[in-house]
Amino acid sequence: SQITARLAKRQEEQNQQSEKIVAEIDQIKTASEQTKTALSAKLTDVSTEVGTVKTEVASTKSELEKTIGE
Repeated sequence: SQITARLAKRQEEQNQQSEKIVAEIDQIKTASEQTKTALSAKLTDVSTEVGTVKTEVASTKSELEKTIGE
């Protein structure tokens, strides 16, 4: 009957829409993981840079203290 055919068509459309939504969610998850990885790498780089600057400051301070003591 027409009603059964319409219901079947509507069900198929809803299934297709659900599949699209699931695919979009997967893309968002992937993008989120990539962003998380990139931010983690950037944080590591910044942390390393801060460590280098701290070492340089300590070295400069030590040199200044030697110079002032002379």
